[in-house]
Amino acid sequence: QVWMCSQEDVELLHRLYPTLKSTAHVIPNGLNPDYYKIVRETVHSQALSIPIPRKTNTVIYLGRFSYQPNAEAASILLNHIYPSLKNVVGNCRLLLVGCDPTEEMLAATQGDPQIIVTGQVEDVRPYLGTTAAVMAVPLQKGSGTRLKLLEAFAAKCPVVSTAKGAEGLDVEDGKHLLLRESSAAMVSAIQQLWQQPQLAQVLTDRAYKQFLEHYAWSAVDRKMQMALAQLLG
Repeated sequence: QVWMCSQEDVELLHRLYPTLKSTAHVIPNGLNPDYYKIVRETVHSQALSIPIPRKTNTVIYLGRFSYQPNAEAASILLNHIYPSLKNVVGNCRLLLVGCDPTEEMLAATQGDPQIIVTGQVEDVRPYLGTTAAVMAVPLQKGSGTRLKLLEAFAAKCPVVSTAKGAEGLDVEDGKHLLLRESSAAMVSAIQQLWQQPQLAQVLTDRAYKQFLEHYAWSAVDRKMQMALAQLLG
């Protein structure tokens, strides 16, 4: 068997290698929901090495920035999304969490103390638990599925993403997250979530339910057992 993390990847495999059609199975990426329980139940931004005021609107992005699509997404956040948000909202911060930050990212922190680049961290949960945080995912390239979205769903952090960022996940615009393609549209969506916390709550509750049904370890285990049962006849 060949296991792949999304139906889109399975379909691509079928086009490239038609003889493997009967052997390909979707086994999605998954997470342990219990690991993120502390984020869902408490806001513990005090655990951050760089304290973030509780009332600060925060845009967060997670990733390894030596991966070019993540570096490009960070550049979009730095040069387009964050400056526009700062102009219209004022009280906001950009939080870029992950190893191998680019020179552009590091330079940006010198000119604006509201831009925080953490480098590698031992635990992303305190950052996902920051008050008024929105996960913004302006990805334009990449394949597979993004664990950063699953982490946001597990932590009940609202998400605004491009379709590419949410590719391969069984989610719907306006139900589990907000899908927007342009930087301007993402800015409006982020601002909407800050202004309408009840909307953010509805989206995160639905996204968490979807995560439990499809991407929690128990759900992934069921799919693995089904695939193995078929393999064993």
